[in-house]
Amino acid sequence: MNEATIRVLQRNGYEVHFPFEQTCCGAAQIHTGEKDLGCDLARRNIDAFLSQEYDAIISNAGGCGATLKFDYPELLMHDHVYAEKANQFSAKVQDISEFLIDHLNVPPQGFIHLRAVYSDSCHLRHVQKIFRQPRELLKQIPGLELV
Repeated sequence: MNEATIRVLQRNGYEVHFPFEQTCCGAAQIHTGEKDLGCDLARRNIDAFLSQEYDAIISNAGGCGATLKFDYPELLMHDHVYAEKANQFSAKVQDISEFLIDHLNVPPQGFIHLRAVYSDSCHLRHVQKIFRQPRELLKQIPGLELV
């Protein structure tokens, strides 16, 4: 999934960077009650990504994206050093489908004869409220019948 995400972004003219200091988003730790560890991971990611001038922070996993977008600001709202940084960081986070629906410079090419079903990621649909964009992107694939 990561390799496909990179290929699509690069094919559409975007540079893809992976900050060396980037780490796990902390979703599992946060949801299992390890709030301190989750906050530490959030701070590390915020520092890693805000140290550069990135236009967007792309996630291709619904649960991780939800954590990056919604949990970081809430987790760090009382941290006088990171509260505003968490808001700046989260404002840049987008799901890959959310980003591509507005920034698809090179539509899918080639033809596949395939009938397929798309099943939403729970976090993508119910937390991030993203359900239209993946379907619209899939409908652009020549020959794909989405049912």
